[in-house]
Amino acid sequence: MIPNFYLCTKPKTMKNVLFLIAISIVFSCKSKQTSASGGFAQVSDSLLIYPSKALENTAFYIHKKAQLLLKTDSQGVIYPDIAKGERIIIEIIYNKKAPADTRDGNYREVFTFEIPDTAIDLNLKDSEMQQVKAVFARFCYCKDANRYTRVTEGNFRISRKGDSLHLDLDFKMRKTAHILDKIAETIPLKQ
Repeated sequence: MIPNFYLCTKPKTMKNVLFLIAISIVFSCKSKQTSASGGFAQVSDSLLIYPSKALENTAFYIHKKAQLLLKTDSQGVIYPDIAKGERIIIEIIYNKKAPADTRDGNYREVFTFEIPDTAIDLNLKDSEMQQVKAVFARFCYCKDANRYTRVTEGNFRISRKGDSLHLDLDFKMRKTAHILDKIAETIPLKQ
């Protein structure tokens, strides 16, 4: 009869034991909590993720108690930075995965803006959209992509009722082809 401690000292057996321990740790970690109401996920106290009901491959990332800083890199290209603050930042992200047999087929669009935490109704048009720091970017393996630009053409209407926001956005990016252009949806601000 072989003692039990001897079995764990064999190199192959020891690797298997360590592998099982590592797997059990990975699967025992708590995952994101989602509710039964439409896949809403509260990642933290300040970040909520809500999948769009109207737009395929689209989700709303809602950052509470934040502010949107528009920074400029060394080449003069703007990019958003989310910092702590007293506003709500909404990122609308369209994300299309590449077909399995391609390498460069991923495609993503991001429309980002901020609103006051106490906003009730906003109705902005064209260059007024810069009051909410509206920016747009598309990321893909295509010409004129992978950069943020200011949104200065379109209509931006938001109304808040209780703990939900109704968005009615219609914008154009003349120099960049894009899929996101009309967004009409009500999103919750709490789970």
